[in-house]
Amino acid sequence: MYTHLIILWIAISLIAFFTGLAVGASILTRSLKVKIQRLENTLTEMKKSAEERVKQASTQARQQVMEEYQTTLAKEKQRLEEEISRRKKEVEREESRYREQAKKSAEREKRLDERERALWQREKNMEREREAQAREKSRIEALRKEADKKLEFIAQLSREEARAILLKQAEEEARMESLAILKRVEEETRQESQQIAQKIITMALQQCDLPQVVEDTSVTTVALPSDEMKGRIIGREGRNIRSFEMATGVDLIVDDTPEVVMLSCFDPVRRQVAAMALKRLIQDGRIHPARIEQTISWAQSEVDKTMQMEAEKAALEAGVHNLHPEILKLLGRLYFRTSYGQNVLWHSVEVAKIAVRVASELQLDVEVARRGALLHDIGKALDSSDSDAPHAVAGGKFAEKYGESARVANAIAAHHEEVPFESSEAVVVLIADSVSALRPGARKESIEKYLQRLKKLEEIVRSFQGVRECYAVSAGREIRIIVEPDQIGDAEMVQLSRDVARRIEREVTFPGQIKVTVIREKRAVEIAK
Repeated sequence: MYTHLIILWIAISLIAFFTGLAVGASILTRSLKVKIQRLENTLTEMKKSAEERVKQASTQARQQVMEEYQTTLAKEKQRLEEEISRRKKEVEREESRYREQAKKSAEREKRLDERERALWQREKNMEREREAQAREKSRIEALRKEADKKLEFIAQLSREEARAILLKQAEEEARMESLAILKRVEEETRQESQQIAQKIITMALQQCDLPQVVEDTSVTTVALPSDEMKGRIIGREGRNIRSFEMATGVDLIVDDTPEVVMLSCFDPVRRQVAAMALKRLIQDGRIHPARIEQTISWAQSEVDKTMQMEAEKAALEAGVHNLHPEILKLLGRLYFRTSYGQNVLWHSVEVAKIAVRVASELQLDVEVARRGALLHDIGKALDSSDSDAPHAVAGGKFAEKYGESARVANAIAAHHEEVPFESSEAVVVLIADSVSALRPGARKESIEKYLQRLKKLEEIVRSFQGVRECYAVSAGREIRIIVEPDQIGDAEMVQLSRDVARRIEREVTFPGQIKVTVIREKRAVEIAK
């Protein structure tokens, strides 16, 4: 409709334009005719005036006037003819242009008419197409509704129920895909971090040259020159052995083993004092209660000197200076203490060296890592009756009490993750402690504890649903789990391994780390007959 109005307006404008041109040309022609008529009237008047002048003038003057008049008349006539000729040419040009414009207007009008007819035809065709599309859409909608009804009848599900099932399936597929992506990213990150960690830890271990000696943890054996010495150690009615045990707090075991007695005590310092005193008594040969007390006092002072010397030696080797005397005194007690057969003071020095190297590679505060690593097990030397807190937490409080910074105290207290980490150096101390404990030959474990730990690991794994078999291998450093393939999918394997690892961390005490491996295998078997 708007297209028709535009075309009509253009046609009317063109007609008005060309009509104006024609009227203008007509008016111009009439104007020229009026001017020519006026010129002729002027000439007539001039002619009459000249005739009158001629009559009045003399013959010679009349002749001259006539000549002038004829010359002027000729010139004026020529000018008028040129003007008329020029005006005629202008009129002809205007008429020619008008005819050209009229021709173009006619052609344009013809084209507009053709375009109008084409547009009208196209609009009509589009209207028919819209009607056909509407009919087709109505038919498709009817078929879809009919198909939905048939599907609902066949599936015995409503449209909303089917939509809910599809949404659930899509959600499950998206979750499975996200778990797969998470597993891939986690594996890539783990591999990259393992490479970096292996490089740093390897470089750190290269600087550790401490001995790999494993010591007994509760019994010290003392050799005797002969079995007769056993009777002298026991004394009359056992007074010597009673005095010795009361003064040292150590059990003196005298059995049938030839030329050997054993000292048993959970406190390695007391056991060392007893061993030194007993050896001195055996060498002296004078064994009676008074002499036993004197010798034990001497042995105690010697052990104190040894602990002080070893503490200073350890601090110097680790590069730690300006330690409080009370901290040095407590650090020296670790010289006679073992953990899984590993000397705790040597272990602390080794942890300090590893921590320094790791902190240096990671561009952390080396001094905080060094001091925290050397003192991380200082809580093991504290009297357990003074505090019920774990040795890491108690050691951190003790170090802070005697002048160590809050960051060093946190590194000590957090190395078993019993308190939150407050700095990256605390994490470095934890890593260095684990590396030192895991190096070959560093620690040992009693067979009873070892078997109990393996049994506990297998019990934890079997408590999970979908587990078919589980085996603790590599001396308990790895647990392999075989799952039912119909109950545990590929994506659930990742979650199962993570859950098992977290539960082992909560319920089992173990040195180092335990690798959890989940194996899922599905077989299809058919017999050809």
